[in-house]
Amino acid sequence: YPSQIIHLYEPEAGKPTRLIVFVHGGAWGSGLPWMYRLVASPFLKEGWAVAVVGYRTYPDGLVDEQVEDVETALEYLLKEHSFERVTLSGHSSGAHIALISCIDQIIRQYLAIDSFLGLSGVYDISHHFDYEAGRGVEELSPLKPVNGHTRNSFRKNSPAHRLQDALPSIAERSIADWWANQRFRIGLLHGIEDETVPFTSTADAARVLRSCGLQVEEIYVPKTGHKDTVIHLMLGGRARE
Repeated sequence: YPSQIIHLYEPEAGKPTRLIVFVHGGAWGSGLPWMYRLVASPFLKEGWAVAVVGYRTYPDGLVDEQVEDVETALEYLLKEHSFERVTLSGHSSGAHIALISCIDQIIRQYLAIDSFLGLSGVYDISHHFDYEAGRGVEELSPLKPVNGHTRNSFRKNSPAHRLQDALPSIAERSIADWWANQRFRIGLLHGIEDETVPFTSTADAARVLRSCGLQVEEIYVPKTGHKDTVIHLMLGGRARE
């Protein structure tokens, strides 16, 4: 698919040791990496490499396929390039897909990254479906079909709950010993005036993830809406700061 593409940006001087992998949003059904190329600009100035990755959007891909595309892109980048530190990031539905990838890595006990940064993410699919229903857009949004239609599927595709439900089986594999050697951290940033995905999405996810033993930092940006966070990252503003 044309959307299965990686746009890799590297600083002009020096060999970068850190990589930011950014997954774009678009309500699971739209968006291409080139639209978000300016996301690279602040990180290139710091001497970091940036990869904006594409994936099969709905209807070509459901959430499982989208997560698979992100993991394939990450695997390729780490195979072809040498980086000491890797951060996986995403905006909106891209943050949702990227965080599922992180959680699946934790469940498998194999982390290819050392940190995650989510911007204005959708993290509890069931709650967000109800929120969209309240706005009268639940049948227009790809959320329901891309996440499996049922409440059980919604929970499975909610990253914090996916980890919560997997904890009993993970515990049997002595995750405590494995986790003690990890330095993985999660940062979740959200605009207070987000009317597309309320900032409570981040607050609720952070609470559940923290209860599962993860290190989570929440950042709430005043006077900032849904699109503002990624626009600020590209062009400058409160979220970038």
